[in-house]
Amino acid sequence: MKYFSIILLSSLLIFSLMSCNKEKKPAEKKAQTSADTTVAKAHFSKSMLADSVCVGCGMVIKTDQQIADTVHYQGKVYGVCRAQCKTDFLKDPKGHMAKLHQPKSDMPKMKSK
Repeated sequence: MKYFSIILLSSLLIFSLMSCNKEKKPAEKKAQTSADTTVAKAHFSKSMLADSVCVGCGMVIKTDQQIADTVHYQGKVYGVCRAQCKTDFLKDPKGHMAKLHQPKSDMPKMKSK
């Protein structure tokens, strides 16, 4: 009887340890993967930005969906509408900021027909 009790307890212990080591079900893996990609994707809002203009091309950013990424310059956060704008801005941030804050009267006027 003593050996039977030891074998039974050993079997229960092994069974419980093996059940904790099970792989996740495919549905659980899929849910975890989709949650990971959701977390990885960044969401920006206009309220985060120092200016509502793309610092790369000068386009007015009207909605949160138009912000592709952000850049930090002189302690402020600026939005960009696409990756190329970020690359261009990082090459010459001072030049882009100077163009961005140029008075509208200095901008070339289009001829009216």
